[in-house]
Amino acid sequence: MKIIPQAKPLISDNEIKAVSDVLKSGHLAMGPVCLKLEKLWQEMICMESAITVGSGLAALRLSLHALDVGVGDEVIIPAYSCVALPNAVMSLGATPVLADIEQGTWNLSPYEAEKKVTKNTKAIIVTHMFGSPGDIAGLKKLNVPIIEDCAHGIGGRCDGKPFGGAGDVSMASFYATKMICAGEGGIVASNDPEITRRIKTAREYSNQEPSGIHLNDKMTDIEAAIAIEQLKGLEYNLKLREQLASSYDGLLASVAESIDIELPAQIPGRIWYRYIIRLNNNNAEDVCSRMQSKNIHATQPVWDLRGTRIWVEEYVNTSLAFGSLVSLPLYPGLEPGDTDRVVECLETCCK
Repeated sequence: MKIIPQAKPLISDNEIKAVSDVLKSGHLAMGPVCLKLEKLWQEMICMESAITVGSGLAALRLSLHALDVGVGDEVIIPAYSCVALPNAVMSLGATPVLADIEQGTWNLSPYEAEKKVTKNTKAIIVTHMFGSPGDIAGLKKLNVPIIEDCAHGIGGRCDGKPFGGAGDVSMASFYATKMICAGEGGIVASNDPEITRRIKTAREYSNQEPSGIHLNDKMTDIEAAIAIEQLKGLEYNLKLREQLASSYDGLLASVAESIDIELPAQIPGRIWYRYIIRLNNNNAEDVCSRMQSKNIHATQPVWDLRGTRIWVEEYVNTSLAFGSLVSLPLYPGLEPGDTDRVVECLETCCK
């Protein structure tokens, strides 16, 4: 039987033409197309400036740098998150401090984050996990600068603002599996002119003093051209994903009790970047392995940090998430009958 992958980019003739136009222009590196993407982005998320960069990790690292994070500083991050978060913090010589998450949203808990604040805390990174709005309003009460990570959340709303418009700094990734996919690339946005200046200065090393901060973090016009066309099709992409999520809801409702699973919460402002179920009576790794053997690539959505050197204590909800959450395939390219096959396979493997 055909493979149903976990994710697949939505690419049209528009993206192909946009790339062709850049190639014909002879200007492939960071240039006018990147500037156009920056303008579109800042307008979409209602920020005063946006800066394109080479990757989502670069966007995180440069956001931290712009907030003057360095050696001896601490940055609070969700214990349940992509390893890019601690990597970005550690690249600047700072210490990532894990805090537990909330059940249901699987986002950083303001209550748990407050326990981790010290005199050395320089920033908090909050994600919109799987497209579910993070509690930025609750975290702002801690009076620590907020970096809003929109790698999972482009097109949703948080605290009445578009994702990316609520933090002191926000960033997003344009990696191949993300909502806006350009193969690679990322973007940072802020209302603070000094933050903008520091990021623009640091994203390239040319004609500057030697520095471990000034690396090659530029985006290309080829990537920007793809991202622009993806932005134009974002509303359509989101609508298709919402329809697929609704299809999963209907199909799973009839078997949820028999296989003991919980469906994703219906949260205002969310977008359907991923469709995440919680297993109450099975191990996520086992079920994913069984489904993959049947050519359906269900996955554990976050790489397990337990056992790494930064995991120094028990985080109850994060441990629950690592052991029980499964991401079912969700992308506009799913064909008729694919969701039925995914659910049938899940039911079989859980039983």
